[in-house]
Amino acid sequence: MKANTTQRVFLTLVLVLTLAANASAEILPSFNMDVMSDRADRIVVGVVDQDGRLTINLLLKGDKADLAENLQLDESIAKQLRGAIGLKDNDTVEVAAFLDASDRPIWGSAGVVALEATRVWMCQETWGRGSLRHTENKDYTASSFVKKTRSALGIISHRKALSARPPSAVRADQIVDFLRGKDQYQLRQLVAAMATHDATEQDRFLQILKSDARSPKAGVILDLAGVMPFRPQSYDDVATFLHREHAPALRRKAISALPQINMAKVAVSFGPFLALDEPELRTFLTYLRASPGGSVENFPDAGVLAPMHRLVSEISEHHAEHGRQAMQDESSAVLGTAQNYPHPRFVPAVYDWALNGNHVTSNQALSTLQSLTSLRYDRAQRDSWHKWMEDSRTVLLADYDLTTDAGRTDWFVAWHSSDAATQRLLMRLWLFNANVPEEDLLKAASNTRVATTESAKRVLSELWLHERLSPRCRKQIVVKFLMLKRVQQTSRTKNYRHLRIAANPQFPFPEGSWVQPQCAWSLVATPPKLGNSYGAFSLKDVSKVVVGSWSGDTKDNSIVKTLVEIREVQRGSGDEVLWSHRWMFDAVPVGDVPYVREDG
Repeated sequence: MKANTTQRVFLTLVLVLTLAANASAEILPSFNMDVMSDRADRIVVGVVDQDGRLTINLLLKGDKADLAENLQLDESIAKQLRGAIGLKDNDTVEVAAFLDASDRPIWGSAGVVALEATRVWMCQETWGRGSLRHTENKDYTASSFVKKTRSALGIISHRKALSARPPSAVRADQIVDFLRGKDQYQLRQLVAAMATHDATEQDRFLQILKSDARSPKAGVILDLAGVMPFRPQSYDDVATFLHREHAPALRRKAISALPQINMAKVAVSFGPFLALDEPELRTFLTYLRASPGGSVENFPDAGVLAPMHRLVSEISEHHAEHGRQAMQDESSAVLGTAQNYPHPRFVPAVYDWALNGNHVTSNQALSTLQSLTSLRYDRAQRDSWHKWMEDSRTVLLADYDLTTDAGRTDWFVAWHSSDAATQRLLMRLWLFNANVPEEDLLKAASNTRVATTESAKRVLSELWLHERLSPRCRKQIVVKFLMLKRVQQTSRTKNYRHLRIAANPQFPFPEGSWVQPQCAWSLVATPPKLGNSYGAFSLKDVSKVVVGSWSGDTKDNSIVKTLVEIREVQRGSGDEVLWSHRWMFDAVPVGDVPYVREDG
């Protein structure tokens, strides 16, 4: 069985930068001192004239020997700056320019800041104007901006020196001291530049974390745990910060870090905190949804289902008591998580939430209900919704123990007697099961009872689709339910034969069930011998394809022997064979091979 071991790194997005070739038409990023100072090859202060010539007065970063006395900026940048400040066309502008290796401003005009005695003009967010542009910033003066730039360069230099030092407990202490008061940019740049992540340093980080949970250093360690590859053993030390005794900021850091350390444990850890009175409910739900375990496609842990079911039911009742605006953000997050965890038991509560229409998220609840059920009724079609829920509520809320014969039998009967929407919901129960009873399902798929056989086959097909079946089980399905038959088509030419292997699947093979076939024929005394060349087709379409064929002149009494092999290989790994099986057809006279219609 394929295990989902995909690790997801949970990163906070610092900047999204959209660049354009034409500086005058670009979408400008907001100015960020740390980023600009880090990315620039040179930082200069000088005066720009009306033609865009920059006369340099001060070099803050870069090699002076490589710097020309005057630089030419795009005229549109100078014009834009003068327009923002309100200067005339022939006025000069003092600027700080953050330049790349070709002496062009970083990110076009965003890399140029206009300096005045009591204020500066930089590219920053301007709400309501639909774009980012140079606007006034009174937090800086010309001198304080230069001073801040020098400070940022000093921090960058310190960071680079730290990342270059060999790992040690001493460096761990230095890293923590450096990161105190720094933003996420410096944290991520430091971690990205570190050549190795040593166990000695991690041990020291955890020692600091456990020694004083209320120290500012604890927050730094939790930030590191969110971006560094901390060992899975550190999970429990970080998880202690989930509890309410800790400051909200530390709790949020722990919530975001834990999926990075060991996502397999997130659902169990977060489950107890999924309650209406939890101050960080929205944060817990956000990271639960974002984690690879936060989707039915990726084997969600059943430990989160009971608290989620309770939460979905309670928050819907909370709306009726506290009004349309109650817990708006949390309600939206609950619906998003319920959609990621499409468990049948959630549906009745979401149904009430959607059709009550008594909350600002009722439309989102209706959309979630439609997504969960694949039904497209709107709120006005209450009768249709009511009839469906009346028929399905008991089935959806029933407790099916899929680990026992009795529980599986109850499920088979319920699934077989339900409509298509309810069947889809019931089928998802199997994806919440950690262990797949493959042998029991294979046995049920061969049962004499139609309801059991059809239901079990559909379960196996769904589990195959979601890569939950072992190669051995997939092989057994093919061997048991793929019927191969050697046939021939009529020919207008005497003694000319069209022989082929036709397939009659007795199983609903899913999308993506790709296999490789090979067929060998012999009309002489020697047995058929397979070569090294394989075809490929999806078992879902096997009834439409020719598994193998032979055409040629031969007589009715010629003895034909046929060997077929079908195998499955690991996707993306070349020729790693997961399983293979061979069918040897009896040696018979060609004339005894049954005929089929040309379209059959």
